[in-house]
Amino acid sequence: DIPKPLLNIKNINLLDNSLRFVQSIGIKKIKINTFYLGKKIQNYIENQNYPLNIDVVSDGEKILDTGGGIFNLIKQSDEEDFLILNPDTLWNSNYISVFNEMKKYYFENKVKNLLMVVNKNKSFDIRFKGDFSLNKNKLSKEIKNKFIYTGCQILNKKVFQKINKN
Repeated sequence: DIPKPLLNIKNINLLDNSLRFVQSIGIKKIKINTFYLGKKIQNYIENQNYPLNIDVVSDGEKILDTGGGIFNLIKQSDEEDFLILNPDTLWNSNYISVFNEMKKYYFENKVKNLLMVVNKNKSFDIRFKGDFSLNKNKLSKEIKNKFIYTGCQILNKKVFQKINKN
């Protein structure tokens, strides 16, 4: 009955927690991609008084998954660079300095995609097998991966320039 971003943890829902984090790092223009129970998310945003420019966008008739959802949002924006933030991470002030380091690295090195990862040994959930291996700031997929994706990335829309519209 409740979309995951609207689930409460410690008296705050995941979406509100994420929006507060985004606001704390100075971002004011936000696009939210929805699918399952998207109208509930749309209604929630409309009934809040966020000092942010928030646009809620739907996947449409079929779920687009993470990459498709990002592509869906990017097609509807004139911006070149995007912060992608999954609301199911409990974002807090401890992430601000890490995000600032990411942003600095991203723009100084003119990379097209940068993911925030953490060693899986630091996760409270021991079920994570690991998403990536990391060697000299380059992520790869190996048989054994020691790093998990946190749900935060910065990317340039050029990552999608060769992707078919469908």
